[in-house]
Amino acid sequence: MSVAKNKRSAKELNNSVLSTPTKPSTKVQKKEVDDEVVEKKWDLESLFKLVESMNKKLDKLESIEAHLKHVDHDITELKHSLSYMHDTTEELKLKQTSYDDILLKNEEKIGSLEKLASTLKEELIDLRARSMRSNLMFYNLPENDEENPEKVVSEVLEKINPEFKKMEIERVHRIGKKRLGSVRPIVAKFLRFKDKELIRKNSKKLKGTKIGISEQYPK
Repeated sequence: MSVAKNKRSAKELNNSVLSTPTKPSTKVQKKEVDDEVVEKKWDLESLFKLVESMNKKLDKLESIEAHLKHVDHDITELKHSLSYMHDTTEELKLKQTSYDDILLKNEEKIGSLEKLASTLKEELIDLRARSMRSNLMFYNLPENDEENPEKVVSEVLEKINPEFKKMEIERVHRIGKKRLGSVRPIVAKFLRFKDKELIRKNSKKLKGTKIGISEQYPK
């Protein structure tokens, strides 16, 4: 009776041990599966978000790369432009140097020509002065179309000194353009320089008249 009871008790205990964990074990496994599903779901969502983020970053990267290519193109064009400008500048510098040399040579030529012109002018003035050495200018002598300039001068000389009327005159004429209301002076070239000087020194005897006498100078 006691053994049978113990056997029954052992059997019941065994059944109790075997049967009792069955239900809780199913719940644990289900919870673990649910947790795993949830975890996997979260992992997938995280993965999707990560992929989406990476795609956005890739899009931005592609945009940046395209922009950088455009910038590189602009830089290349700028380099070409700068290179062309540099070449053009160097060419202009060479031309400017050439022009400066030409200008310097021309300035030297102009300087030489100016010196030559000045020398020639002085020589011309000297020649004209020499050619006028025996000339006298007579002013304020009445002028008319039928006059004889040599006779007019001779009359003036006679007023200074009757003997002066005999002095020989090489050439005589009025100078300048004829103008209404004005009297042109008469220039007379005497054959002898000493006669011209004698007349000039005695021209003060005409004081009180409107007649004036002076030497002729080159302009």
